[in-house]
Amino acid sequence: MAYIPELLAFEETLASSFDLSAGSGTFTSSDISDYNKFSVQFTCTGFGGTAEVQLQQSLDGTNWDNVENGDISLTSSNCNITLQQMNWMSKYLRVVFVTSTKGTMSIYLLAKR
Repeated sequence: MAYIPELLAFEETLASSFDLSAGSGTFTSSDISDYNKFSVQFTCTGFGGTAEVQLQQSLDGTNWDNVENGDISLTSSNCNITLQQMNWMSKYLRVVFVTSTKGTMSIYLLAKR
């Protein structure tokens, strides 16, 4: 029988070149309940104005709550940022663009043990 090593990290692209001028958008992760910490990286191109972002969590994928300290305001001077969360106790993470302006945004998730 072959040995299959335990996964210590999980990577996922939540959005790839999302057009911010399209308005609000919601991007949900796969099940990350096997991991107790994560980081979300936002990278932008041609960004202008501001974008309001909320990180939300769910145990069932239907009912969502805001992550503590998960409200982010992105501007042209801080649109390439990484957020980290420790002691993760939920199953799903979702990123919600509440307002946005122009440019494109990619969102990457790295969940770790």
